[in-house]
Amino acid sequence: MFCILNFKHKMINFSVVIPVYNKANEIASTLKSVLEQSYSAAEIILINDGSTDESEKIILDFNHPKIKYFRQENQGAAAARNFGIQQASNEYIALLDADDLWDKDYLNSMASIIKEHPSEHVFACAINLENKKKDIVPSNYSIENMEEISIQNYFEASYKQTLISSSSVVIHKDVFKKVGYFDTKILSGQDTDYWIRLGIHCPVVFLPEYLVTYRYSPTSLFRSGVAIEDKLNPFRLTGETRSIN
Repeated sequence: MFCILNFKHKMINFSVVIPVYNKANEIASTLKSVLEQSYSAAEIILINDGSTDESEKIILDFNHPKIKYFRQENQGAAAARNFGIQQASNEYIALLDADDLWDKDYLNSMASIIKEHPSEHVFACAINLENKKKDIVPSNYSIENMEEISIQNYFEASYKQTLISSSSVVIHKDVFKKVGYFDTKILSGQDTDYWIRLGIHCPVVFLPEYLVTYRYSPTSLFRSGVAIEDKLNPFRLTGETRSIN
């Protein structure tokens, strides 16, 4: 059982975990969006998953003291994320894909909702999606009140658009002890698998502010916008979420 901590006067420290595979065209701007946060990350962990382009050179050119760089043979995003999470030295893991962007106040906003909800363990915000034409479109969520922070059942809130994504979620490190890590045996949809497992155990503190931009990539399954009801129909029958406590 997790203990409830008093975060009123406690500094929230984030470990940012970024898996990288052939993102030479995007990684510089993604990293800048992290380094320019109004609330600084404690560490930025980059895992080069066997890139064959100039990704490594671009990362190393930053030469920033908060960046911890690792390289491994290509094993897939799930293995890279798992490795990065295991290297993290802070309580809160902020996931980010190597081609996406954070608003400058993303971490500050996440720290605020963590302090407001110290007994919760999963935190997410709304996202913008970039389409083929490079237009930025706000995601549409299955949430009645998009004006206030709320604690949501993942399945009930993900009929239109998944409530959690790999660039807009912060997870307390203890969650991985209970839920486990990303499944490296799944070749496609590891993220969806993990959000489902997470949703079974944890409610999600959701901030209805659009603080993350998912940049368009024709190879990304997430950009297809498939609703959770089309991925996991049985959960529509119960709508239950078991607390991780």
